[in-house]
Amino acid sequence: MGSAGARIQAEMQKGADVISDLLPQEVEEPQIKFPVGISASILAEDNLCRTAYCRSQVALNKGGDYAFGVDRNGFKWKCVNPRQIKGETHEGWACTALQCFDKPSHMGGVLKDGFKFDADCPKDFGVVVNDDGSPAVDAPEDAEEYPPVEMLRAPQSPDEMMSMPLPLALVPAPWPQQRRGGQLRPADGRRLVSFL
Repeated sequence: MGSAGARIQAEMQKGADVISDLLPQEVEEPQIKFPVGISASILAEDNLCRTAYCRSQVALNKGGDYAFGVDRNGFKWKCVNPRQIKGETHEGWACTALQCFDKPSHMGGVLKDGFKFDADCPKDFGVVVNDDGSPAVDAPEDAEEYPPVEMLRAPQSPDEMMSMPLPLALVPAPWPQQRRGGQLRPADGRRLVSFL
């Protein structure tokens, strides 16, 4: 019984080796890519800017918590956390629609393209602006860079916005001054002059 069991185990190991040789050793993670300019949703009305001031602040915002997206009607959006805009108190995002002008409206620009669905707005062709013609800072020119609006993450909470980014927390503070010859001098060697 012992030799028969060992023989069966050896045959099973041979079969397992043959099967493992047929299987790929490393399987890459699939890259999920959405069709360009396609979405199944629209933004909720609470996420839309209701005033020209809000739309302007969203377009000009270049830091903090913001995101871009495209809805099922092909409109591309720039969305900013409403906590970054004075007077906006609602939950969710503060968003403005984007278009492609030949130049910003304050320079006499006119609509060049609706910038909908898979249309791009390259720099040599025009500039990405909001509905009011204000340049949309940091807005991507390529339609591929706008994910569907249903993929937008939730805006950051006040606690998340107040926390220091990890790389900044790990950098030691620089020493702006050093002692030379018994006197306190800046690193570049200039003498400090006290007027008091």
